Amino acid sequence: MARLRLFANLRELAGASQVEIEGDTVGAILDEAADRYGAEFGRRLGYARVWLNGQPATAGDPVGDLDELALIPPVSGGANQATLTVSGIQVALIAAALAAKGESRISPLETVERGYEGLVERLKSLGASVETETP
Repeated sequence: MARLRLFANLRELAGASQVEIEGDTVGAILDEAADRYGAEFGRRLGYARVWLNGQPATAGDPVGDLDELALIPPVSGGANQATLTVSGIQVALIAAALAAKGESRISPLETVERGYEGLVERLKSLGASVETETP
């Protein structure tokens, strides 16, 4: 089963920050989540950004048992007016990784670091335990 990570209002509606859901595509997992958590969850799901293993996803993308999906609702301004850029989503993923228990990995970090001078040092100054890996 794939892990589905939920944020903000989707987490509140589901009553959990992460769940495991069976499905072989992103769309199948989203349909199952909507069935499981109700009409309001399904409605709000339509406004969320969907990420598969740290990359933007589409409904047809295949999903395996070890994959992780993240559902990130709009962060401000209302669902019809908010625009969440790639860098905004990456910052949201960093915040989620910092809040999660255990180890989190964000890859590729180069795309996150672009435009954020001294990102690793800034996170460390806030008390985060951050390590970078070079290929």
